[in-house]
Amino acid sequence: MKFDRIVRFFDVQTWGALLLLSMVVGLLSGAAAVIFQALLHLLQEEAIGVALGADPGMSRYVLIVGLPVVGGLISGFLVFKFAPETEGHGTDSMIRAFHRLKGEIRARVPLLKAVASGVTIGFGGSAGKEGPIAQIGAGLGSILSEKLRLDSRWRRILLLAGAAAGVGAIFRTPLGGAIFAVEVLYRESDFEYEALVPCVFSSICAYAVFTYFYPNQEFLFIVTEGIRFQQNRELILYALLGILCAALGYLYVRIFYGSRDLIFRRMAVPVYFRPALGGLALGTLAIWLPEVLSGGYDIIQSAIDDKLGAVAGGNSSELPWHAFRLLFVLVIAKMLAVSLTISSGGSGGVFGPSLYIGAMIGGSFGYLVEAVSPGLIPETTRVSFILVGMGGFFAGVAKVPIASLIMVTEMTGSYGLIVPLMLTCAISFLLSRKWSLYEEQVPSQVDSPAHLGDFVVNILEDIRVKDVFAHEHRQFHSVHENTTLREISGLIQQSFQNNFPVLDNDDKLVGMISFDTIREVIHDEIVGRLVLAQEICETDFQKTSLTENLHQVLRKMTQQNIEVLPVVDSIDRNRMLGFLTRQDIMVSYDRKLNDLRDDAGLPVPAVEDEAIPFHEESVITDIKVLKHHVQLNNKQVRDVAFPHGSLLISIQRGKEHVIPNGLTQITENDRLMIVSNRHEAAELRRFLTTTPRTADGEE
Repeated sequence: MKFDRIVRFFDVQTWGALLLLSMVVGLLSGAAAVIFQALLHLLQEEAIGVALGADPGMSRYVLIVGLPVVGGLISGFLVFKFAPETEGHGTDSMIRAFHRLKGEIRARVPLLKAVASGVTIGFGGSAGKEGPIAQIGAGLGSILSEKLRLDSRWRRILLLAGAAAGVGAIFRTPLGGAIFAVEVLYRESDFEYEALVPCVFSSICAYAVFTYFYPNQEFLFIVTEGIRFQQNRELILYALLGILCAALGYLYVRIFYGSRDLIFRRMAVPVYFRPALGGLALGTLAIWLPEVLSGGYDIIQSAIDDKLGAVAGGNSSELPWHAFRLLFVLVIAKMLAVSLTISSGGSGGVFGPSLYIGAMIGGSFGYLVEAVSPGLIPETTRVSFILVGMGGFFAGVAKVPIASLIMVTEMTGSYGLIVPLMLTCAISFLLSRKWSLYEEQVPSQVDSPAHLGDFVVNILEDIRVKDVFAHEHRQFHSVHENTTLREISGLIQQSFQNNFPVLDNDDKLVGMISFDTIREVIHDEIVGRLVLAQEICETDFQKTSLTENLHQVLRKMTQQNIEVLPVVDSIDRNRMLGFLTRQDIMVSYDRKLNDLRDDAGLPVPAVEDEAIPFHEESVITDIKVLKHHVQLNNKQVRDVAFPHGSLLISIQRGKEHVIPNGLTQITENDRLMIVSNRHEAAELRRFLTTTPRTADGEE
């Protein structure tokens, strides 16, 4: 009995099972990372390694050009014949599976992705390991979920756990891998918080498995001791490096997708052969610059060890300029090489190449500073620029500033560079918000079908404000900007509104007053006589127009945590037309969804069979689900015996707003919004409160 109480207290039945499954996914992904790493090592040693090690001559050039072509042929056949979703850099496919496919990845994907990417990279393709191992790990999480018949919520979490495990293991970044998996889904500063802890557990397990088989190298890159942030004045240089990373990141994304859309997708050749043509162009480029082949991790290490600078040649005074030119040429060349490999349809990742480009940017920037102002920075700072450039560049192009700085410190052990990494990553991220390497990213959780329901976004985008803006929405009370707080108080007592538009002498909208903002001073007689509406109104507020769609409106409401938006004229944004509420959106969505079901010949869920008209006699009941509410807790909506004439229209789950249907699961701490006829509200309240209340009487 005591054990059962402990289980219930810590919610072990829910989280215990999820964390256990996350650890299983981590072990599987760790094993997959070991196999994938071994495959890459074997192919690189036997293929491109042989070509680069051959004596100069025609045979060496034939191998350098021919191997990427062969790799492209094999990869193109495997990808486009058996699993087109393995095309490209893998992480985008994982992101799409999370947002659009309910976390489902076909069982064949992990094996095909491993082979196709292994052949691409092993034969010299300019791609990395992050995308393939992320998709492989995500696929394993999805397959396990499918075998256990888990719901879409758990399947999505285990998909991310698999991706985190793969990335955390193969790059030796257990924390960075976990952060990467939950951060890379969104373009703005948002995370998939619910999956973070499972991702941490899975990443730890995968890291343990991987380092058991590869125990000799703690860090991916070896950095000499003493590499740390030393002087505050250097922050100016790191800020400039962040700006440079953002600018070159824009160029990288343009080249990457421009190559795909303007060149390879317009080729009048079968898709199977496009990766081979990309390989041919890559091999030709590699005759002059073999440094652009494969992932390039050894080239990054050479830059850290200052060996690339020595290759540049020249006397001591000319060396910085020569080194700057060489490293900057490698920046542009690697951008082209990655585009020729992946944009053509090849299979590989973009994280490794992005590290390469960022390292070369940082290195070239360091040599430029040294050339322009000799002695301004110590030699160790030039190495610091390489490491910080790696994080700053990927933070901008991938929209993962937190994961980038953590992964760079874990890969190099350079924890003394946290401060410049924070600055450079933040600047690069903020300046790069309009472009990304990952097309499937959505701005934030409110834009993800995983959080609004798989079809909610599309449905709401099809409904304009003008489609639901009726006569009653145009009936509202307003106040003049010179109205006193005392007069506003009297108006509040006569009105059902909680928000009042403030208009000037020309009836132009100048602000909004909310009852919540003036609640504390509304009964103060002195303040009431002296304070005017224009002095207390909000002038920076969200509003909508008749041409916007309901998804845009809902997003504004969610971002500001408000229930109502003023509607203004589409041309004259200061002419007030009326109000639109969150309830209006829910009602419109519900009607549209039912229309779509009718058109498709699908049954309407049982909870909506008793749908009632929405008019003045309708009332809203708001209740928080507690563990004692056995008639609601852990039940699907269709199984709840709501009284006749009641309709559940909305569920607030933490920061998430759920549009319910018959299969939606109601859980503890959900806040339900239920609409009912005014005459049936008492019966609904009795139904909702028949179980014991908490000590504080909260509902």
